[in-house]
Amino acid sequence: MIARWARDRGHRVAVLSRGYGGATRQRTLVVSDGTRVLAGPDQAGDEPCLMARRLEEVPVVVGRKRYDAGVKARKVFGSDFFVLDDGFQHHGLARDLNLLLLDATLPFGNGRLLPAGPLREPTSAVSRAHALILTRAEEGERAFKNAARLRREWAPRPVFLGRHVARRVVLPGGEKHAVPGILKGMRVAAFAGIGRPASFMRTLDACGAQTVLFESFRDHHEFRAREIRALLDRARALGAELVLTTEKDWIRLFHLSWARERIGYLRIRFEMSKEDDGFFEWLEAIVPPPGKAGR
Repeated sequence: MIARWARDRGHRVAVLSRGYGGATRQRTLVVSDGTRVLAGPDQAGDEPCLMARRLEEVPVVVGRKRYDAGVKARKVFGSDFFVLDDGFQHHGLARDLNLLLLDATLPFGNGRLLPAGPLREPTSAVSRAHALILTRAEEGERAFKNAARLRREWAPRPVFLGRHVARRVVLPGGEKHAVPGILKGMRVAAFAGIGRPASFMRTLDACGAQTVLFESFRDHHEFRAREIRALLDRARALGAELVLTTEKDWIRLFHLSWARERIGYLRIRFEMSKEDDGFFEWLEAIVPPPGKAGR
C-alpha cells in the first residue's frame, strides 16, 4: 500500500525484506526487478515473493541485514525510498518513519511476550512508532472501540484503521479470475497457513461462501503432497465446488504444480478504512517529496 503510494508520487521505491523462510545464502537477493519475479519462495521466502508478484515497478530485495539489501537496491535500481517489510524491530537501520500495525480486534493480545503471548516486545515499544495502524477494521464495533482507546492512551500519535478486502477469486490454475461475488452460496473447502487463519475464514464468510471444510496450518507451513491429496479427497467427499487458499499459501505450492491446477486462491488487499481516510493526507504532510528526502 505504502510502496504503491510512494511509487505513484514519483519516488524510486524498493521493498527490503529479511526473506524469512528462504534458503538463500547470498548476502542479498533480488526477488523482483519491478517487472519480473526472479526468485521463488524456496530461496526468497513466501512473503517477499507475494510482494514481488503484486508490486509493479517496485523492486523487492531480501537480505539478512536490511542495510545490505538497501545498498543493493540503490546501486542496481537507483532507489531512494525504502519500505522495510516487518521492520519495526530492525534496530540496526535508521528510518524516517515507524508505522506499527496491530490487530484491531485484540491489539496487544494477552499482554505477554512470546512464548506466553503474541508480543515480540513490551507495549512500551509503541513509543517508537510515529503512528499506529489497526488492521482488520472490517471486524466492526470492537475495532472502532480499540482505536478510540489507543488514541487516548498513546496520544498524540495518530491511530488509523485499515481493512482486508477480497478483490478477486483466482480460479485453479492461476489464469482465470472472477469477482468475489461468485462465492455467494457456493460450497467451498479452504485452508490457510498464515498468522491468523480464522481471519481468512471470516473473509470467505463475508463473501457469502458456504464453507464445508476449513483446515488451519502454522504460518509459513511447508505443504506436503500427502496433506494436499488428503485435503482434496475430503473436499470432494463433502461436495465442495471449489477449493481455495490464500495467495501466500498458493505461492508455497510451487513444488506441487498438480495441486495448483486444482486449488484457487482469494486475492485480498489491505487498504485504509473508508471510515478513517486521513492516513494518506497525514503521510503526504510528513514525507518529503521526491528528491528532497532527509537521510
